Amino acid sequence: NARSALTTTGGVGKRALFALADCPEVVEELAFAARQLEMRRRLVQARHALETSTRRRSLPS
Repeated sequence: NARSALTTTGGVGKRALFALADCPEVVEELAFAARQLEMRRRLVQARHALETSTRRRSLPS
């Protein structure tokens, strides 16, 4: 079953992350990746907000 395989893989991944959390290099890399994802998410939200406000201003009254 693909669904249970994904769940199992995710569980193994989480256990591996906790095991590696004692390694400062791994923690640094994970923190960097998380910051990059957050920055990308904020940029997408800002772009969406800008596009939405631009569309509203350009609509005829």
